[in-house]
Amino acid sequence: MESRAVGDVNTCVPVRAPESALALAIAVVCGAAVLLCPRTGAAAPAATEAVPAPIVFFWSSPGRAEPEKRRMLAAVQAAAAAAGARVFDLSPPAGDPPDAATRVSRAVAAYDSMRFADAIVELDAAASQAAEHGAWGLTRDALVDLFLYRALAKTESGDEAGAWSDFVRAATIDPARVLDPARFRPSAVKSFARAVQEAAARAPVALSVSAPASARIYIDGRASGGEQVSEALLPGEHYVWVARPEAAPFGRAITLAAPFALVVPDDAARLPVDRELRRRAGRLASGTPLVVALSRQGGIDAAELRSLDPDGTRGRGAVRLGPSPEANARDLGQVVERALREVAAADRSRPDLVAARPSPGTDRRRWYQSRWLWVAVGAAGALIAVTPFLLDSSDGTPGIPGTLDPGPLE
Repeated sequence: MESRAVGDVNTCVPVRAPESALALAIAVVCGAAVLLCPRTGAAAPAATEAVPAPIVFFWSSPGRAEPEKRRMLAAVQAAAAAAGARVFDLSPPAGDPPDAATRVSRAVAAYDSMRFADAIVELDAAASQAAEHGAWGLTRDALVDLFLYRALAKTESGDEAGAWSDFVRAATIDPARVLDPARFRPSAVKSFARAVQEAAARAPVALSVSAPASARIYIDGRASGGEQVSEALLPGEHYVWVARPEAAPFGRAITLAAPFALVVPDDAARLPVDRELRRRAGRLASGTPLVVALSRQGGIDAAELRSLDPDGTRGRGAVRLGPSPEANARDLGQVVERALREVAAADRSRPDLVAARPSPGTDRRRWYQSRWLWVAVGAAGALIAVTPFLLDSSDGTPGIPGTLDPGPLE
């Protein structure tokens, strides 16, 4: 709008932009946007075909020692990482033996320091654990010490009846135990000798234990054999625990008064069936699953590998486990690495797994690197620039003059 002076009055006369100005402004701004938008270089290379990485299901029975299981699992994980595969541990928890042995050691130290009340507390807890778990984790000497030192501590505390019961328990478990007079008081040595005489005066009774195949049976903290054991024991309290190859250890305390037969159940933990493993792998969008299972069959420890192929289960190798944990882990890692290479090669020939995925060299553009985005921004800027002209919609008629009275300004 331009203002001209006419006499004493200022008159406003509208001035219109040429019609070509609008087109020119849009062209200039859009051209600048196209020239200034970020360049992304040459066109992206074509996508390459890729397949999902295999997946490894690891399983170990709860009867296997936890340190050995961790070592084997670490070997499998290292081999899988080299192949870009993930590992899922499906092993049931094995559990660890109770700390009864540690409690007995603390109780002996407390007794030697004449803290008899503390010794009794520790030994009471150890005795409860021994009864619940069949003296799992205790040697025969430690089990005898449990009751022997509790008897001595109760004697010092004035509990003569309780002390005598524990002397008899210790003598029943090991009547051949001889106390060192240099370590124990003469009264303690004499009391234990009388307890041995009383226990030995009873006629022995038979205890037979039947356990699952490849099991190991321990009676009163000593190894007694596997699967089938029968022993003549003095009547009284005895402790049985069984290391089962496919289940957690079984433990029980037994009070023998007559011949007794104990049948240990076969609570074997089982690896999920192949159908369930296939479903899990499908939910994880993985390649062909590889199963690594540690087991004991016929007294032989082995690690077996199999892949769950679309057309069925296929064996991928086995490792016989020997006495060396380091060698076992090394051999298992090598077999798993080879099996994963075979599975990955087979997956590359499966049309149902092959998917078009960008190759590592693909130039992926960001959203702000789109040329058309910046063209749109340029057009919007042009529209804003010419808004004042668009708002002036006059059709050529004279504009309405505007006047300004300069009086108040003078």
